[in-house]
Amino acid sequence: MPRFLTFVIGVVMFGAWAFSVQAEFVNNGNGTVTDTSSGLMWQQVTALNNHNYDSMTWREALAYCEALDLGGEIDWRLPTIKELASIVGFNGYNLAIDTTYFQYTLPANYWSSTTAVSGTNEAWVRSFGHGFDSRVGKNYSYYVRAVRGGQNYYVSATSGCGGKVPCYTAIQAAVDAAPNGSVVRISKGTYNEPITLDELKNVTLQGGWNASYTLQTTNSTFIKSPNAPKGSLTMQMLTIKP
Repeated sequence: MPRFLTFVIGVVMFGAWAFSVQAEFVNNGNGTVTDTSSGLMWQQVTALNNHNYDSMTWREALAYCEALDLGGEIDWRLPTIKELASIVGFNGYNLAIDTTYFQYTLPANYWSSTTAVSGTNEAWVRSFGHGFDSRVGKNYSYYVRAVRGGQNYYVSATSGCGGKVPCYTAIQAAVDAAPNGSVVRISKGTYNEPITLDELKNVTLQGGWNASYTLQTTNSTFIKSPNAPKGSLTMQMLTIKP
């Protein structure tokens, strides 16, 4: 019988979602911060609307990040829960983040792009008050900090990825091309190929996406159990075939 799981394979990780390397930040002076350990670039401040903190639903958060034009870059996205965990750090002032680099952060929940296994109407959030994550309904409103760098890669055996790029017909090809911190979004279907990560990098595989990559459903993307002799693979919304 198939197994429907979210899990991490590969190198040992410290904490439920933490990267195995320590974050090293650089203020780029243009509203962005780069984490040199992961290669990710972050929005420096919490999303604002007319100079006020702007809370929004999960779908609004996805749209906000994809429309963001900041620091001369336009390929922003909503971070995964694992990526949010990589910038958690206690500073002694009731904020679980380094405010030297990330100003205007609230001790509140911030959205991730990670849909909960328990149901597609829920997603994971990370609190920058106490530093922990929780599962919430996507219709609730929380805060947003966009990320880029570990960009999205798309896989579809039939639909041409709905115009999204870069687009691949094989998961292995996307895993090979994706740099550290990237997310590979896989459309619905059955993929019979072997999958191996043999590089020291972190890659997230997200299944269940529809043809336009706007909606995820459970138990709709089937893959063989992957291997990660080096690096780590995080599996989300994927059903492992026997």
